[in-house]
Amino acid sequence: MGTENKTRELKVADSTKTAATGEKLSKLQLVKKQEKKKKITKYVTVAAIVAILAAIIVAVVVSTSANKLGNVVAGESMNYKITNDMVAYYMYEEYGNLVNTYGASTLSSQLGLDTAKSLKTQKPSFMALYYFGYNYDVTWFENFATNAMSRLNEYVTLAEKAGAEGMTLTDDEKASIDSTVKAVKDYARQNGMTVNEYLSRIYINGVTVDTIRKCAEIETLATNYYKKLTDSYEFTDEDMEKYCGDNKGSFYTFDYIYYKYDFELATAENDANYEETNKKKLEEVKAKAETHLGKITDFDSFTKLINEEEKAALEVGSETPAEDKDYFNDFIKKDVPYSEDTDLGKWMNEEGRKEGDTTILGTDNSYSVYMVVTPVHRDETAARNVRHILIQCDPKDETALAEAKTKANEILAEYEAGEKTAEAFGALAAKYSADGNAAQGGLYENVGRGEMVEPFENWLFDETRKDGDTGIVETDYGVHVMYYAGEGEIVWKIAADEGLHNDKYAEDLKSFTETYPIAWHTDAISKIDA
Repeated sequence: MGTENKTRELKVADSTKTAATGEKLSKLQLVKKQEKKKKITKYVTVAAIVAILAAIIVAVVVSTSANKLGNVVAGESMNYKITNDMVAYYMYEEYGNLVNTYGASTLSSQLGLDTAKSLKTQKPSFMALYYFGYNYDVTWFENFATNAMSRLNEYVTLAEKAGAEGMTLTDDEKASIDSTVKAVKDYARQNGMTVNEYLSRIYINGVTVDTIRKCAEIETLATNYYKKLTDSYEFTDEDMEKYCGDNKGSFYTFDYIYYKYDFELATAENDANYEETNKKKLEEVKAKAETHLGKITDFDSFTKLINEEEKAALEVGSETPAEDKDYFNDFIKKDVPYSEDTDLGKWMNEEGRKEGDTTILGTDNSYSVYMVVTPVHRDETAARNVRHILIQCDPKDETALAEAKTKANEILAEYEAGEKTAEAFGALAAKYSADGNAAQGGLYENVGRGEMVEPFENWLFDETRKDGDTGIVETDYGVHVMYYAGEGEIVWKIAADEGLHNDKYAEDLKSFTETYPIAWHTDAISKIDA
């Protein structure tokens, strides 16, 4: 369903950004992850259109070189020739997504990507490495080319495997690709350009509709095989328990409240007796921490003491009394990952640790009081399932928003006048929804907290929510008619199953690449004019 629809309600970034952050998810793994929530239908064809639209919006500066990219072989596998136009297609899809998402000004000032200059003459900034994983020791051209090669390596390898198992494109898939090519031509005509002129402004001269067709065919075949392969994976509860135990830092968290007493360490440069000074100060802060510990009996007494300490500290040297308020919120830490690498982690993980337990722990220049709010645990809550119908509009446009609300109420009334079943709502979603999952009846399965935009999530996770509840919600995407479809799977099991799938897929892909290696011609790729 393409970048826009895959992340329509998600707060996470698009697939390009996710891949760049170094997460252990290939693009096809992202497809699988989102398909589990019924968030995509036709992946390849619409993705091509969305990439084009994104590039139009940002008006990416591209080369107008007459280089015939489709005639230059960039890589070869057993049954496929990868040409430079295909490499350039994926390079500029990533480039266009970046510019469209963050804007040329932000990219230039913060990431070192000037859209007015050649990709071969500039390197990413440290921030581009820190936030997105781009290598700042090489040029942007080399970064984008490497990522394009990685994607093509995966797609072609899986397409080879698909072909070996007799998989071919269906007539519907061929027709869908034809539809994509037609859409590109129509967009070009609507903008008063030939299709090659149009594509040269979006990608680079030499990327043609034939390029889009070649990439779409390979991606579709690869995606089909990927689905077949990963759908065959089955993991037991014992497998998931073991995976959870082997990766505790990804599954277990704890909550605590603390208060710290510290001091600035003296050094030989400013104190001849610095060792003795530091020892004395450390004893003083330890004594304060022990006094604090002795005064607390429960959470309320701890927070009261923190408020008093913070208020008193603010009043030192001030003639104005500090405000009476809850200062303790700054000292509560939630969802801290499991770890035994720190003294606090070791203490938290001791057998029998329970809510309300307290201790003090020190460093070279501090002592802190700790209380367990929630002991080490994994998320045993259930994810939630929801159907929705999106009436897309710009919420800042009052007229459009009013019309969307009217339409949403009409659809809800139509539902209420009918059978009032999940299937009936799904049929209305297929008929009216502008979201990419309309064909699946607007269904998102196993949605966890933090995945959806706030108004959507607040409705979905309302504690009073009951199966079959309906409602209307406004978000930045428009107006949604909502249908609560009940609880899904346990959150930690969803994560464990995904982790097992990812690990098994990575293992299989490695094996496939050994069977169907690709010989890359980097000297040829370097001749792409960017």
